[in-house]
This record gives sequence, structure tokens and C-alpha cells, in this order.
Amino acid sequence: MSRSTISAVNVKELKGVLTHMVNNNTKLQANGQVPVAMNVIGAAGLGKTSTIKQVGASMGYKKENVVMLNLSTFEEVGDLIGIPVEEYKMAKSVGVSDGGKHEYTVTWVKEQAIETYKEKGYVVTNQSRMTYSPPEWIAGKTGPGILILDDYTRASQRFTQAVMQLIEDQEYASWKLPQGWTILLSSNPDDGEYNVTDQDPAQKSRYMNVNLKFNNEI
Repeated sequence: MSRSTISAVNVKELKGVLTHMVNNNTKLQANGQVPVAMNVIGAAGLGKTSTIKQVGASMGYKKENVVMLNLSTFEEVGDLIGIPVEEYKMAKSVGVSDGGKHEYTVTWVKEQAIETYKEKGYVVTNQSRMTYSPPEWIAGKTGPGILILDDYTRASQRFTQAVMQLIEDQEYASWKLPQGWTILLSSNPDDGEYNVTDQDPAQKSRYMNVNLKFNNEI
């Protein structure tokens, strides 16, 4: 079942809705809660994506922190969610407890960092795991910001499935969006006029919808 839907707003009203959503998400994150994503649904040419960008600019976000990913143009899932990398568990003795038990501090490191940690007294254990490195579009960024998943329902199922966790939890495997980010989607309506990908109930439950209508008042 999908989250609630806001129907028939014009561009001016959409700006107000999105500004409220972003501000509310900031408060949610400050209280340790997960922010809510919103999907802007409308016909081509109504200004869905440009309006989202304008909201980010009006709120004073840095240009590089309003990131647009056009899901319909992605060819490799790794470009969207990051490249899988292997990490190795390393341990370092920190002494012996009162009960005579050896105590260790543990960390997970990538292969290229093993020698650096050995110099710090760590040893490699026999455990490893697969994680994902942050993709290029988010690596090194801080908050606040807006992630636009453009043409969401025109992407293939492998990409819409890949971002399900990101939309709901703002994280994927071993990385997460910086605090202060909001995820906004843009989609065409599933009305027979557009070639869109069906969304199952699990996908629809991860975001709110707002329908954009044509209106000369901007």
C-alpha cells in the first residue's frame, strides 16, 4: 500500500509542498528519525525537475548538493549504488581484563589499508565481508542536500529495486546519505500515455506522492 497522495497542485503550490517536506525532514533527522521521500507525478514538460531544483536553490543549498540522477539513463547498477569491495577484519590487543581475558579492538578495512593498520599493531583475522563503496555522485558530500531520482518509473526494474533501501532508509549496505538530505522522485503518470515500469506495493510504500497539474500560475 502506498503512502498518502497529495492531488492536483500547481507549480507554485508544489514549491510550498516540497519546501515543507524538506524542512520537516530536517526536523525528523534531528530527532533521530528517518526522513520521508516524495514522488512528484506529472506529465512531461510541467516542470517537475526544474521546480525541485528551484526549491533547493531557494533554501540556500549548494549547487553540488542538489544531485539529479536520471534513472532511465543508467546502464550499470554499480554507478547508482556503488561498487562492491571486500573488507577484512583486523584486531588489536588492548590488554587483559581483570578476569584474565584478552581484550581486542576490532575494525574492518579495505585491502589497500591493511599495511597501514599493521603498522598500528593490528593483525588480520580470517574474516572478510563484502561492502559497497559510496558511488561517485555522493562520495565526499555533506549535508544538507536533495537527491532527485528523475524519471523514476521509466527506469528498468533492476534500478528501481536497487534504490528501494535508499529511498526508505537513506542508506545502502555500508554507506548512507549525509544527514540533512531529502530524496525526491519525479515520475510520469501510469495512465497509458507513457511507457512506465509497474511499481509493486512494497515500492509504493516507500514514498509519498504529489500530483502536479498544468496551471499558468507559477
